Amino acid sequence: MSYYRIDRRDFAIGDIIRANAAFINNINAARTEIEDLLEMNRLAAKPNRNEIVKLFDSFSAAKKYWILDTDSKFYEVEIAEDDILHRGNYPLVESLALETDGEIKNAIAMQYWNEEVADDAEDVVVENYVNQATVIRIVCNDEEVRKNTKRAYYKLETMKNVEILQDE
Repeated sequence: MSYYRIDRRDFAIGDIIRANAAFINNINAARTEIEDLLEMNRLAAKPNRNEIVKLFDSFSAAKKYWILDTDSKFYEVEIAEDDILHRGNYPLVESLALETDGEIKNAIAMQYWNEEVADDAEDVVVENYVNQATVIRIVCNDEEVRKNTKRAYYKLETMKNVEILQDE
């Protein structure tokens, strides 16, 4: 089955994408606090978020994340279904930035680690954890296209003669 990976590293078709914890060094203090909270609440059987490859199972969800991540590349990848180590509802992670109550933050983190993903919820963005994935298509590795797609998403004037990545 195909999944989608957003990554700042360059890969070719057939390359294996493995974990790269370098992102943890490039996040702000608020995001570090969220990652620390998730780690503190992580169930023993679950993998550390810094030691896995995160994949989206939706093209549109991956695209929304891609347009926000400067210098990132958008890949379609393949894994075996039994390679998934965890399926988390990414909006739960994002909601931790808005919550101030520590007890509620811990409850949200536990929902995330318990894989509480409602199939009918509109805001579900599933991130799948795997050890590795194989690149089967380079969706986009052009920074100008990423910027222009972001401008289009926010309904701003787009750059002429630069493509906009459309949903599939």
